[in-house]
Amino acid sequence: MLISMCMDHRKDLVLPGEFAYVLRTAGGNLRDSEFEVSYAIGVGGVATLALFAHTDCGMAHVTQKRADFVSGLVKRGGWTVDAAVAHFDRYAERYQIGDPVKFVCEEAQRLRRLYPPVLIVPMLYDVGTDRLMQIMESPEVLA
Repeated sequence: MLISMCMDHRKDLVLPGEFAYVLRTAGGNLRDSEFEVSYAIGVGGVATLALFAHTDCGMAHVTQKRADFVSGLVKRGGWTVDAAVAHFDRYAERYQIGDPVKFVCEEAQRLRRLYPPVLIVPMLYDVGTDRLMQIMESPEVLA
């Protein structure tokens, strides 16, 4: 199994040893991580992907955090304002996921096209209740 989840610091995934590969990325977004997924499938023998989105994700509306991003990168990262602005402007749209449920379902559909025989399951973790839920997609999405 491969589990994809956000890098958010509020979640801690505890698994038995050798249970699953785990990829943690901003927003649980696997765009540009296809090689890692392919490795887990091709070499690791993965046949199931569990995609975990979560509520209150910083990547849901990352484009609205420009000022905080820039000032934090300048203060703590040693960047110039111009370099931080250019960095944000280059990448923020690509990392914004919008609605987490819609995003994880679209990501599941995208990955199903790349890996048709692999079982891909979208999930939602509620940070407020500490509950993990499977997202039930409509039948036409799965066809």
